[in-house]
Amino acid sequence: MPIRRLLLSIAALAALVGAAPLWPWLDLPLRLVLPVAFLLGLWADQRGTVLLTARPATLLIVVAFVWYGAHASRGDIVGPATNLLALLLALRLLTEKSSRHLLQIFILALLALAASSLYSLSSVFLLFLILEVLAIAFGLFLLCYADADPQAQLDRRPLRAIFAIGLGLPLLSLLLVPPLFFILPRTQIPLWNFLNQPQSAISGISDHVEPGSVSTLAQSKRIVLRVETSRQPVNELYWRVIVLNTPAGKAWVRRSPPAAEMNLPASQNGIQQRLYIEPTGEFFLPGLDPLVQWRGLPAARTPDSLVIVQRPLNQRSMVQAISSQGGRIRSGKPFPLDLYLTLPEEVTPRLRSTVAELIQEGDSARQRITAIEGFFLQQGLNYSLTDLPGGAAPIDDFLFAKKSGYCEHFAVAFATMLRLAQVPARLVGGYYGGEYSEFGGYYLVSEDRAHLWVEALVDGYWERLDPTRFARNADSVGNVQQQRMRGLSQWVDAFNYYWNRTVISYDLSQQIDWLRRAGKETRRWDFAAIFKQSIPFVVGPVVFVVLLALLRPRLHRSPQERLLQRFLRQLRKEQIATDDLSLGLHTLAARSRYPAARTFAARYNALIFSGRPPSAAEISELRELLRQMQ
Repeated sequence: MPIRRLLLSIAALAALVGAAPLWPWLDLPLRLVLPVAFLLGLWADQRGTVLLTARPATLLIVVAFVWYGAHASRGDIVGPATNLLALLLALRLLTEKSSRHLLQIFILALLALAASSLYSLSSVFLLFLILEVLAIAFGLFLLCYADADPQAQLDRRPLRAIFAIGLGLPLLSLLLVPPLFFILPRTQIPLWNFLNQPQSAISGISDHVEPGSVSTLAQSKRIVLRVETSRQPVNELYWRVIVLNTPAGKAWVRRSPPAAEMNLPASQNGIQQRLYIEPTGEFFLPGLDPLVQWRGLPAARTPDSLVIVQRPLNQRSMVQAISSQGGRIRSGKPFPLDLYLTLPEEVTPRLRSTVAELIQEGDSARQRITAIEGFFLQQGLNYSLTDLPGGAAPIDDFLFAKKSGYCEHFAVAFATMLRLAQVPARLVGGYYGGEYSEFGGYYLVSEDRAHLWVEALVDGYWERLDPTRFARNADSVGNVQQQRMRGLSQWVDAFNYYWNRTVISYDLSQQIDWLRRAGKETRRWDFAAIFKQSIPFVVGPVVFVVLLALLRPRLHRSPQERLLQRFLRQLRKEQIATDDLSLGLHTLAARSRYPAARTFAARYNALIFSGRPPSAAEISELRELLRQMQ
């Protein structure tokens, strides 16, 4: 095979592997130009032609630098830089491919792959990185040969040797990556983040709820968080995010709660969990309802028991947390209840009269809640994502006409009726349910599990009330019937989970925790006993290495070399000195009393000076002559 052709193929492979992860993030013109340049470059390599000469290529590069330099700004450096990088790679694929140009292709391909990590560092990046390292290492090794003789031809044997060395070295170097990754100091924030605009995603949770604003709810399967914890009852899988406490027209919004409202006790016996949060751009930290303690991100607790982080969640984050069970939050010192009794501007007389008929003078808050729950059950309501109630009075339309709606309709109607009954209430937004991975031991929560429920103040405690459980088809809420991941999806998501856990979320705090645990464990070790037990495991490999070093010269001898050594040993048995091989085999064989020795010397010299490998018949003949000498 011509070494030039193989080298061009490896360069094309390196360009493809480097540019593929970056391609979805490029501007539309470059997304069209890059694959076209790749295909045209392959076609030109096969034809041995050059599509773009040096001067036009240089002019295009200068224009590209000016164009993308003008579009770069302090808030957006990465976008123009990555597009410029992709354009340079496309131009280089179309120009002449000398040794210097091939080296530039390898460098640009590696930089393109690195640039893709600024946008997304998914588990697929690891596969591309390994392929890129192998392709570039093999390509650089071939480049050394091609630079010396571009017209060289490689047959199977030298090609196999070059392939083994060119790929073996990077594979050995990759073995050093895991220990260095865990040992080298980590920064709390990736160093390149200041170059890139925050990549925020739209969460399924909103700080503005308005029943009746949409007729059909679109759902997304985008992952919001994974939670490593033990299996929990389905009715406890409420992931609390935000509290909406104030009606504003037809909508409900969040306003700052009274400072003295909440005093949640720090419980050490709650549910342990490790949260792996996907980028949402929000300031509210999600967690199992309610969060008691957390560690991993700087954050503060609000009076209504939310957790607000100091920086928006624009990157994958890991938080260790503890939550209490039951969904109850103890209220703090007495505070004005006006905020939680304020009614929406448009409460219809029909709704007022319905609540008045349900409650009696002197009823406790618990009795009033029970009466409203009974009303929801009697109405025969259905949970639905389509054909949602609307109009001027969407709550009345939901309760008395269509009798079907989304969780927003259930929660807003229930909270409104509680406030009409003089029971302080508020809306809570978050997620409900989750698919549990038996393989990974974690819950997977996606945007389509966004949910809204109610908290009511009863006897000094905010209690979680979910009115959607009164729907006739309540089992469909939060896709509870799909609680367990199965099949290939479980393995794929588990791999992504461990990638995020091991690589993306691994930071300085985890390094410190790991070193602290390692220090505690080493203090318990009995080093004397460990040394005695490890002697066989140390001595065995040492003996093996020594024997291998002694036997290696023999193992690497060719068949004719081994036959020559047997011939010399036979001569020494006849008391013939064989130290001075400069005398030649014929001279040494003439001193032997065996005629077969002189025949062996003649056959062996003829074989050696022929310059070709021995055949099986010739080796067999030499062995027979040695047997005759014995």
